[in-house]
Amino acid sequence: VYRDSEPTPMVCCDVCQRWVHCQCDGI
Repeated sequence: VYRDSEPTPMVCCDVCQRWVHCQCDGI
């Protein structure tokens, strides 16, 4: 799942349901 309402885009892990910033996770 992808969310771009934040200043930094985020994605949700399908396994643990945790949101991470794309740039922090290297995506």
